[in-house]
Amino acid sequence: MVIEIYLEIGALDLGFNLQFMSKKIINWLLVIIWLSLIFISSSVPHYPVDLSPTGYNIISDIFHLLLYAVLAVFFVRAYYASGVPFKKSLLYALL
Repeated sequence: MVIEIYLEIGALDLGFNLQFMSKKIINWLLVIIWLSLIFISSSVPHYPVDLSPTGYNIISDIFHLLLYAVLAVFFVRAYYASGVPFKKSLLYALL
């Protein structure tokens, strides 16, 4: 009787650990994939783009801001899934 209860608790605990590990791996894979996409897109030659009269391309800047904002969100999720407290996750992602 005691052995059966122990095995059931152990099975539940093992399932939780496997779920925790897969969540952590998926979040870090998202970071790696997004970093790869940024790296690949930065290696593509730039095509001529219409620039404003001052030569400042606002669309490119907004695009870069969005790319890196999504990367920061992925980093926060990955750190948090790894067990880092949320405030530290935010700090690490902004560094």
